[in-house]
Amino acid sequence: MKKLLFLPLIIVIAGCGESGRPAPVAESEFKLPEIKGAPKIEGDGVAALSAVLEKYGAMKTYQSTISWTFAATGFNGKEQKAESERMVLYAAPNKHFVHAITGTMKFTSVSDGEKLLEYAGSVGKLSKPTAKIWQAEAENIRDPQIAGSFLFQLFRGKAGINEIIEPGTTITLVPSDKDGIEIIKLKARGRYGTTELVVDKATTFVQKITSQFEPLVDETRDLKVEDQLKSVLVTEVIEHIKADAPLALDSFDTKPPAGVSAKDQASEPEDLAVLSEGMKAPDFQLKSLDGEAVKLSALRGQVVLLDFWATWCLPCREALPKTIALKKKYGGKGLAVWSIPEEDGDLVRIFLKEQGFESLPVLIDPGKKTHKQYKIAAIPTYVVINQQGIIQRVFMGAPEIQDLLSSLREAGLPI
Repeated sequence: MKKLLFLPLIIVIAGCGESGRPAPVAESEFKLPEIKGAPKIEGDGVAALSAVLEKYGAMKTYQSTISWTFAATGFNGKEQKAESERMVLYAAPNKHFVHAITGTMKFTSVSDGEKLLEYAGSVGKLSKPTAKIWQAEAENIRDPQIAGSFLFQLFRGKAGINEIIEPGTTITLVPSDKDGIEIIKLKARGRYGTTELVVDKATTFVQKITSQFEPLVDETRDLKVEDQLKSVLVTEVIEHIKADAPLALDSFDTKPPAGVSAKDQASEPEDLAVLSEGMKAPDFQLKSLDGEAVKLSALRGQVVLLDFWATWCLPCREALPKTIALKKKYGGKGLAVWSIPEEDGDLVRIFLKEQGFESLPVLIDPGKKTHKQYKIAAIPTYVVINQQGIIQRVFMGAPEIQDLLSSLREAGLPI
């Protein structure tokens, strides 16, 4: 059975092609600055952005299509590209239908305000949605490289401007060669980085969003020069926009469609108990690619990081350099890092050599017994285990490095 695929992709090729190799940046760069009070917002684009936020914040419903393109250039001169077609339906405050097609993969997230259904292929899950779409924890719409979009942040409205832009940055207007169009340039929070909004003055609809993803580029700085990214440009062309138009009653139906199996996490918590934070981590003994026998209980006294992944999984590939970097920086300093792929050793060896990931610590899981022990239903999944062998945190989908470091610290790692 295929697992739910979470795509925080620095992908690089649509479908199941090669991927780029982002990695964590220096530890000091993981610490978020403490911000006291609302920073002053300046620039000739403030009024224009405020007008856009006021427009989107007042919308009762919204629908559009998005043509998404990811283009990256490495210092090795290689160009990488991925494309995705998306559909967005939204009804304030937290009903949505977001569907994305990336290569041969399809990702869907739908909320009726009471339940959230998220699935990729034939496997999905049901859970409780957040109060607002921009707070969404749903992997498919939280991450801009799956089906997420800076567009969702606009629904915060004018009052949310400080949550959208980086503190201390200036919002400017960029000259446009088209009549009736204005371009707003800002520094966005999160992965987006430098972002431009192309806005139709007559309707105040955002027709295009471009983001340079500098934080993602920065994550590759610890890699070999030939593996580092020089630049990234993500483009979202937004068309067929309608606001406050009636939506079909079944637009937000959370009943799994035919062929999709979705586990209800709310009604079946016991099925996920083995992955619940605060539970004792199931013991296992596996062998590394070098034949070393590794038993989890023998690692007691250390913080343990497990990375469940697969060679075919693009978001898993993106996350592997982070796993390698954590092993390199903290291995031997109280952290045991092991990645556990779902394939056999021969295939994994070939993959690691082709991708330049030979230093990745790997345990082979025959018959996926450990995957089953840990109820792995989505990949990548990261599990942080504290020094007493208790599960500290479970991340379904590749976490932001700041969140991962915070969990390792809480588990007892002296960082």
